[in-house]
Amino acid sequence: MTDYRVAVGKEALVFAAAHFITFGHGGCEPLHGHNYRVGVTLAGDLDRHSMVYDFVALRRDMQAILAELDHRVILPQSNPDLEVESSEPQPEQSQSLSRNSSCRCHRGL
Repeated sequence: MTDYRVAVGKEALVFAAAHFITFGHGGCEPLHGHNYRVGVTLAGDLDRHSMVYDFVALRRDMQAILAELDHRVILPQSNPDLEVESSEPQPEQSQSLSRNSSCRCHRGL
């Protein structure tokens, strides 16, 4: 079987997000943001329409994913110097901070 690919990397596939880096001694840099441009490549066999994945659907699906990331704060899932607390119950799979969340850097958590 031949491996086919479809790639999307347009200027429309962007999101803006804030982040900061923690340092091992308990400090962290100031919160700041970046604009991110995203590209995606999918590989696989051709479907009955001779496509790996519908190009229009791929762009739509990527824009939906990026809308979830847009104007968010990016945090590591595991960092010994970072503690994230929320005063609201969060769904199990939610990775975003609510407006009632706080974030603190700690030395040696």
